Amino acid sequence: MLGKKLAYPAAALVLLSSAAGLHRTGGVHAKSVAADYSGTVAITDYQFPDSLEGGGAWSNAVVDVEIGSAMFETPLNFDRSGNFYPDLVTEVPSTKNGGIKVVNGHEIMTLHFKPNLKWSDGTPQTAADYMGSMVVSFAPEFNATSGIDQIQTITASGNDMTITYKGVDAPALSYGIPQLSSGAILPVEYLQKKYGATIEPSLLKSYDADKLAAYFKSAAYKGSGTQKFVNKWVNDSYNTPADITNGPYKLAEWTQDQRVTLVPNTFYSALPAASGHPRPAKIQFVQVSSNPNALVQALKSAGTYGSIDKAENFGLSDVPALKGSKYQVLVPDALFYEHLELNQATPALRDVRVRQALYYGISKIAYLRALYPGLSDAEYRKTALTSPLPSTSPWSNNKSLPVDAYNPTKAKALLTAAGYGSGHPLSLNFVTTNSSFRIRSGQLLQRLWSQIGVTVRIRYATSTGNNGLFSKYIDGGILYRRTFDIAEFAFSTNPDPDQLKANFEPQFIPDATHPTGGNYTGLNDPQITKDLDLAGTTLDDAARHRYYDDFQTRVVNQAYYINLFNRPNVVAVKGTIGNFKPNVTQNGNEWNTWEWFVDPSNSQRPTAS
Repeated sequence: MLGKKLAYPAAALVLLSSAAGLHRTGGVHAKSVAADYSGTVAITDYQFPDSLEGGGAWSNAVVDVEIGSAMFETPLNFDRSGNFYPDLVTEVPSTKNGGIKVVNGHEIMTLHFKPNLKWSDGTPQTAADYMGSMVVSFAPEFNATSGIDQIQTITASGNDMTITYKGVDAPALSYGIPQLSSGAILPVEYLQKKYGATIEPSLLKSYDADKLAAYFKSAAYKGSGTQKFVNKWVNDSYNTPADITNGPYKLAEWTQDQRVTLVPNTFYSALPAASGHPRPAKIQFVQVSSNPNALVQALKSAGTYGSIDKAENFGLSDVPALKGSKYQVLVPDALFYEHLELNQATPALRDVRVRQALYYGISKIAYLRALYPGLSDAEYRKTALTSPLPSTSPWSNNKSLPVDAYNPTKAKALLTAAGYGSGHPLSLNFVTTNSSFRIRSGQLLQRLWSQIGVTVRIRYATSTGNNGLFSKYIDGGILYRRTFDIAEFAFSTNPDPDQLKANFEPQFIPDATHPTGGNYTGLNDPQITKDLDLAGTTLDDAARHRYYDDFQTRVVNQAYYINLFNRPNVVAVKGTIGNFKPNVTQNGNEWNTWEWFVDPSNSQRPTAS
């Protein structure tokens, strides 16, 4: 969703008056223009959801996003290709339409909200919902502020919201709009009643970064209604039918490990239904099996095919078996990718020649054929990753970099030049999780590198818990403690690359003082830092492209990362869901349920990207 700032490893009673809100009286009531509804869409996933993004206990699992995308909407959103479209607002702000300006060195964005936007209980969406989201985001009990920490002030008048940033914030459209880090917006009036706690009213009228920071440090916050609200919200899974949402659907049933049922939000008016087609009357998430392999087999049965319209969250290893079913199998592009990080705390890996040797020692297409047998040639080439920005990113220069740079002769020569050979062999530790495909991946890489004279000792770790790969610093986390030479894991990233600062700039190198830094390799390259900083502070898209192109080329040529492959959310789908369009971003494949329709003839044929 919008609002993600880091490239994440894989494992929030006062209603403002209309003058300060985002709702005007008068006009057509949203309920009177609601679409007709017909038919049911049934979806399955081997995971069962446990929370929704409207509460602080949200787990951020893929299946939670899938459900949440049908129920929550934000001012702007990403379409299937990672491009912006106006969701709750009338247009995407830009310098051309005057929605983005720079005044005295400060970027100012104006959002024009659509009139008469309502929550699913019929109450209006107001500026207080956005200000309340900022309060919760900055509260010390939650503290998830990346991106929105560049906002200095927010004011609202009528249907307009004006945001002033601390400087020029190029990725503001992606990360700098007031909402929670999950992308949700808080229905403040409803939550205050639910929690029996009231946020300080002045905090809901406007936002000032300095004043809010001072409030949280003051004695007035301790034990206040605001703090009680935050504490209640942090522990809220937001998965009961009484909870309200602002998307095209709302929750009607949540039967743990069995079924989640969504029904239309009849007050929804932000986006139109498909012309000539009623929206589904019901969207159900049904658990067929909690085992992904068993689910693949179940999809081959006539009973499952007759009752389930779509199954998702499969991996590349599932594709050959899924193709044995009657479902259409889609292997879309992805912003979720597998890669290797080379730790520069390891003396040998500080030498660019050693890193390059490891890069040239991998036959990427051969590696993928062995890791995922049964795919087509086109699928292997589409999946192979060459850049730290996948090809589906609008900022990727994937096509200008080699898909497979395999050159064992060059790799051996580089190792010799670096002082490694038969008399001084190179031995490195390789750490990843114990997932079946990663066990196989580690073995394949070990074999490839042995052919250029590098010995690799593999260690498979748990994802979390004591000394897990993704565990916190205090729990001995391998990445945060940097106790690896080479680590394999996945990143989920956003279309705008600004978030990569947290993974490549030196101030984010994790240590005991900065235990949550995302620069696990310990990278300190002044040119990369310059490229990322300049790209984040200019509104000239052509210049941003030049900086990001240089960044990507340098990461590859210096072999700071070795990029392996995209990890798409493979989907098995019938032709019963009209306008189903897999989304490459973190929005989930239910991002456009507002234009879905049910086709009993099973004649719809979606494309992967």
